[in-house]
Amino acid sequence: MFAYSAAIAGSPILHPVLRTYPPLRIALPEFVADSPAEEELARTIPQIVGGDLALTKVFVLNDPATFVAKCVGIDVSPSFVDWRSANSQRLLAGSVARQPDGRIRIAYRFWDMFGERQLTGMQYSASPDEVGEIGHRISAEIYEYVISVRKK
Repeated sequence: MFAYSAAIAGSPILHPVLRTYPPLRIALPEFVADSPAEEELARTIPQIVGGDLALTKVFVLNDPATFVAKCVGIDVSPSFVDWRSANSQRLLAGSVARQPDGRIRIAYRFWDMFGERQLTGMQYSASPDEVGEIGHRISAEIYEYVISVRKK
């Protein structure tokens, strides 16, 4: 969309019309850990994602005290009604598991609570020292998904 304005010389200048959207309320509970050894990673990854997304001003992080569940995995759909009642528009669910070769498998699903559907998801395998980088990658993917949808 473009709006026209008259220039001094009389030729039109195009100005983009920018749409503004209210920030999305997102819940970032802990990921489900496959074993006690991965519990710290299951807490850390959503914290990294939340830190990144909060900086964008596109998201508002829901207070963990309002969460329906402390941990949310990827094996089943979330309780959409319950998460909506907790004032969540989006939900990030995930899992962390150590593989036999020592690498960490991180999987996530990004859910729309009102559309009651999965928006995106991915699975990664990384060395333990690369887990933070995966958290940043997840936040970038979520941000890019939301921005691309809003442009349509």
